[in-house]
Amino acid sequence: MHVSRVSFDVMFTRMEVLLFDEKETVNKVFNEIETEIFRLEKMFNRFNEASELSHLNSAAGKGWAAASDELTALLLQSCELKDRCLGYFDVTRNTTSWSAIRFDKEKGIRIENEGISFDLGGLAKGYALDKIRAIFGKYGLKNAFVSFGESSILAWGTHPAGNHWPLGAKDFFSPGKVVHSFKVRNSVLSGSSTMQLRNGELLAHLINPYTGNQVSEHRVSSVVTVGGIEGEALATALAIAETEEERKQIVRNFPGAEACVWIYTGKEIIHKTIYNGR
Repeated sequence: MHVSRVSFDVMFTRMEVLLFDEKETVNKVFNEIETEIFRLEKMFNRFNEASELSHLNSAAGKGWAAASDELTALLLQSCELKDRCLGYFDVTRNTTSWSAIRFDKEKGIRIENEGISFDLGGLAKGYALDKIRAIFGKYGLKNAFVSFGESSILAWGTHPAGNHWPLGAKDFFSPGKVVHSFKVRNSVLSGSSTMQLRNGELLAHLINPYTGNQVSEHRVSSVVTVGGIEGEALATALAIAETEEERKQIVRNFPGAEACVWIYTGKEIIHKTIYNGR
């Protein structure tokens, strides 16, 4: 069995791919993954004026805009995910309602109000991992491992030395410490945090859509789901949701999901809960 590794920078982070197969097959898979991921980056990057998403956002308040079947399907799925997440996950900006966004099979997409836009950064990595999963299936790969910025991981098949991939949710302040361990097989591990560490300073960066305010409590979520898009949405929603009951309900809307949410005061974990979508 040939073991191969490749890594490259894409979508403002680093992707690492580990494959277990014959070298000829591995090279084909690597090439297809790289081509696909850079295609998605071009489509999703709202800061790139040439991207499809940027064209759609720039048409807000100006009438109908053409959209590919792929982008349309992804946005419709995002709307459905918002409902399953009780509104705590949303790819729209400057609005809390999709009523100002219309879809038509022939005309495309219409954003009624200028200023409303889409930001797919919150699910881009998960969508990319779903595409990579399809490539693995196409080539019949049995075992593989993909880390996308370490926060989104596709564990395909099993670890060569076991019957699953053992993945740990890391302590935010002590990466060598595992808060919770998952046994992952043919699934995606996704993580989210209400805080980011920049230049040694903790900064809030997730917004509660119901209040419009940044979430000031430091919460971290780690989830395992079959689908990458679902995982990104679920992880974000669990970090933002304000109550235990809301988090339980959200996870129940994702059958088969496993999740762990923990809360910090300073650098100490003061609360940790395990959930599953049963």
